[in-house]
Amino acid sequence: MQPQNSSVHLHRQVWQLTWPMIISNLTVPLLGLVDTAVMGHLDDSRYLAAVAIGATLFSTLYWSVTFLKAGTTGVTAQCYGQADWSRVKNILLQALFYAGLISILFLILQSPLLSATLFAFAPPEEVTEDLIGYYHIRIWGLPASLMTLVITGWYVGQQNTRIPMVLAVLTNCLNAGLNLLFVFGFELGVQGVALGTVVSEMVGLLLGLFCVKRTLGQLSGGFDWHALRSARTYYELSQTNFDYFIRTLFLMFTFIFFTRQGAAMGKDFVAVNELLKNFLLIIALALDGFAHAAEALAGAAWGSRKRAHFFAVLRVITFWSIVTAVILSLLFGLGGPLLVRTLTDLPQIIALADEFIIWIIPLPLVSVGCFLLDGILIGTTQTKLMRNNMIFSTLFVFLPLYHLLENSYANHGLWLAMWGFFIARGIGLTIGFYRRFVKPTW
Repeated sequence: MQPQNSSVHLHRQVWQLTWPMIISNLTVPLLGLVDTAVMGHLDDSRYLAAVAIGATLFSTLYWSVTFLKAGTTGVTAQCYGQADWSRVKNILLQALFYAGLISILFLILQSPLLSATLFAFAPPEEVTEDLIGYYHIRIWGLPASLMTLVITGWYVGQQNTRIPMVLAVLTNCLNAGLNLLFVFGFELGVQGVALGTVVSEMVGLLLGLFCVKRTLGQLSGGFDWHALRSARTYYELSQTNFDYFIRTLFLMFTFIFFTRQGAAMGKDFVAVNELLKNFLLIIALALDGFAHAAEALAGAAWGSRKRAHFFAVLRVITFWSIVTAVILSLLFGLGGPLLVRTLTDLPQIIALADEFIIWIIPLPLVSVGCFLLDGILIGTTQTKLMRNNMIFSTLFVFLPLYHLLENSYANHGLWLAMWGFFIARGIGLTIGFYRRFVKPTW
């Protein structure tokens, strides 16, 4: 079951892993557009505001626990490379156990979380009631969402991205359909959007568990019940997950700070920054697909201790990542202004976007190393390196650079600080990669 070393095979294998994850990623913003359109056609803007705030909260909770997927992918990929099928099975149960514990914690703390949300966003009084109704329904879909996250990571680790693609596409399409049915058919309003999401998440989990049952039957070996009862195996997985969790918190802080500082400059600046962040979303959708391929293939090669194959995989993934980054930069340069005018018709925002798009056009080339190296380090479970690099890039590059430039360059300084953040991450991860994988003897 190990990949061949031929260059043609590797190129084909990378794309077989990449395109399903790109399609999976695309369904998420499309669902957001459907929710926005559904709420935007009701007779009061408070419905749209309630769903926007509620969706932001649950997106934050979701991204704060993406370590469930990353940790599962990395360890599974290495066991896949070693053909250790018993441990591949064990990892799934252990990761689902963690997802269950975190879900229970969120459910127990749902009242404090709601209070913190109301304090942080300070919604208008007419929005608060709908937001609370949305929250109390949506929270019950979180366990299914987190367990599906684990299943996705488990399959990616086994170099199977098609099942995660099917789960994502079906779940999000069902979600969009149910939202339309519950809002316009049953006239449930904001609660209908929340209910549609919860039902689709539960259906997605059931479909995922059905796929898991079939896959478990196809893998040789049984569960290692002695290891499942050992605290040490849970500690190893929790340490990997904790490092990635800290890394994610600092990443989230950076983008929240970016948004907050833009808001402090005025509504036009925060609007143009949020509009231009759509370009960053496009970059992530494209380059994350190659990062997932790196997680699976590099992790398997690392687990099997095949140095030559490890670097052959990286050369192919690096090649296609850079090609994609160049294409994105060319598309942004040629079509960026048109996309801006598609997203807004406000003259002052268009004028600002035309001024600040210079920071966006080369951004795929600036950030490609971050996405690629993140995938490699997740696959090889070098999460401590990722954690330390993210902390350094945030505290010692992004924040100082912004405070140095804010008075003289304002929003240009904010974007330049974001460039510094990406460049620092790329350089730091490259140095760490060299010390960990290139310099030592395997």
